[in-house]
Amino acid sequence: MKWSRAAWLLIHASLILVIGCPPSRKPQSNESVPAEKRQVRVKPRTQEPEINQYTIRFPERQRHYVEVEAIFPASQGETLELAMAVWTPGSYLVREYSRHIDRIAAFGLDGEPRTLEKTRKNRWRVEESADAVVVRYRIYAHDLSTRGNFVDSDFAFLNGAPTFLTVAGHLHRAHDVLIELPKAWSQSVSGLPLHSDRTPHHYLAPDYDTLVDSPIVLGNPSVQDFRVDDVPHRLATSGGRGLWDDQKATRDVQKIVQSQIDFWDSVPYEDYVFLNVLEFNRRQRSTGLEHLNSTLILANPWATKKRASYKRWLSLVAHEFFHTWNVKRLRPKSLGPFDYEREVYTRDLWIAEGLTSYYADLLMRRARLYDRNDFLATLSTRIRAVESAPGRLAQSLADASYDAWIKFYRPNENTNNSTISYYHKGAIVGFLLDAAIRKTTGGTKSLDHVMRMAFARFSGAEGFQSNEFRALASQVAGRNLSTFFANTVDGTTQLDYSDALEWYGLRLVDPKHDDDDDDPPAGYLGIKTYSKQGRLLVREVVANTPAASSGISAGDEILAVENQRADPEDWEVQLSYFPPGETVTLLVSRRSHVRRVSAKLARQPKREYTLQVSPAATLVQQEHLRSWLAPSN
Repeated sequence: MKWSRAAWLLIHASLILVIGCPPSRKPQSNESVPAEKRQVRVKPRTQEPEINQYTIRFPERQRHYVEVEAIFPASQGETLELAMAVWTPGSYLVREYSRHIDRIAAFGLDGEPRTLEKTRKNRWRVEESADAVVVRYRIYAHDLSTRGNFVDSDFAFLNGAPTFLTVAGHLHRAHDVLIELPKAWSQSVSGLPLHSDRTPHHYLAPDYDTLVDSPIVLGNPSVQDFRVDDVPHRLATSGGRGLWDDQKATRDVQKIVQSQIDFWDSVPYEDYVFLNVLEFNRRQRSTGLEHLNSTLILANPWATKKRASYKRWLSLVAHEFFHTWNVKRLRPKSLGPFDYEREVYTRDLWIAEGLTSYYADLLMRRARLYDRNDFLATLSTRIRAVESAPGRLAQSLADASYDAWIKFYRPNENTNNSTISYYHKGAIVGFLLDAAIRKTTGGTKSLDHVMRMAFARFSGAEGFQSNEFRALASQVAGRNLSTFFANTVDGTTQLDYSDALEWYGLRLVDPKHDDDDDDPPAGYLGIKTYSKQGRLLVREVVANTPAASSGISAGDEILAVENQRADPEDWEVQLSYFPPGETVTLLVSRRSHVRRVSAKLARQPKREYTLQVSPAATLVQQEHLRSWLAPSN
């Protein structure tokens, strides 16, 4: 019997309706179904009532997504309040991590949906349950910073605060984390404790604090193992791309670890991991964030190719590692226990960050990774940063610490005029305080003794108050240092370097300032500019300068100087022909309105910022300098 084409098509369509789909088509994978729509029975990995369980998956990593399935124990009739942190310790800015969650749903263990209600920006309430609640959510992770999450097809890193929901009021619970790696990835590396079952990529944090404080790097990092004082350490590098020198970096990081363990005379961890992610654009600044037994560092893979960039990377490693003692254990009292849902304030970030900056550089010298000139040049850079900021006379170091939440991470064109960095000024105050203690005690005591005694006395659960740390410094110095702290930390008076310079036989010089030049010095206007698409724009107007007095504003476009078109590439050369005291007229455009502005130029401020050993340094002063910078044995 011969069938028509139409009849064959009719029969084929009927078969599809009966069977459901052509045999050659595969059913849709569960991984491609949105997390909130999957209704499958869930079997917890443990029946213990005080353990939150998380499974991490990467079905859409090329789109920068990570999926989390969490099981939260619950009792009969209990309504769960789930919360996500809004900031991460060590980075003092509310970052609203919950904004990256774009899918979330709740279920019972039987797979049946549960009512999930958002109650505030970072909290969700789940209806009462008889046994446990399963919450599935998806996070967009494309933040290449040490405070956020980053996921793509090549690698990922996850921080605890922007990843894990937890049960509000139950931060003491253990948190079980199992990571399901994509086939293309071989490793997960973290300071998190491994689960006792030894399953690969399975971790167990004893509490939420540990979970938040333990970033995870995933992919195919190169891991270098080494031991210091018989304690295991790892340098896990992701993204080296054949440019990074693993062996060299490992040798030098080992020197940093040894010098700092020698300094503190203690090892407060069982193992430590340096998570070194080399994915930065070459123009971006390297950055890091400290954790309890790890640090996450972002840098560029070219760093080992040049001495200067490599030294900066080592200094960053030294800074973050010093935090293992100073901040993670020895900390201002207000920085723990943490409130992850609102700001916590302290006036002592100059101790936490400033003194860490000071010692990171000093211990680089003692570890023989800096020579004397390297160290003095780095300290000079910090002095210049402080002395060139008008904000040093407007904001105290204590206030800079307190206002970090609203100012430090949100700079604008007026920041340099109104604030001071607790990193830079804190480091310089550390330099001055160290010298003051050495001078007062005849070189028998130093800030080193203060830090070690503070660690012995205040590290742990309690922390220290400002007055306790200052009293300890006075005790070590053998004299009351309250006036010193009033001037350098609480006040805005000009820092006095004279005692420190005299003790070490140093001097501050300004090699760029030449009073013997036959030509008159160039006049000073007081603006910072940048070029954009051939336009010369004002980035910043320095306070108390001719530019500020004349009304020049940040955002102005400079069109001409004395009716001569301003060249964005060398306009400062044009301006240099006008000596101090002469009035110049600029043609500027502000919000598309063209106007003329006249300014009477001033004399360039003499910034003495380069530390040098004085040619007149005595043998005693030279010995003081040697003792200060002496390499560790």
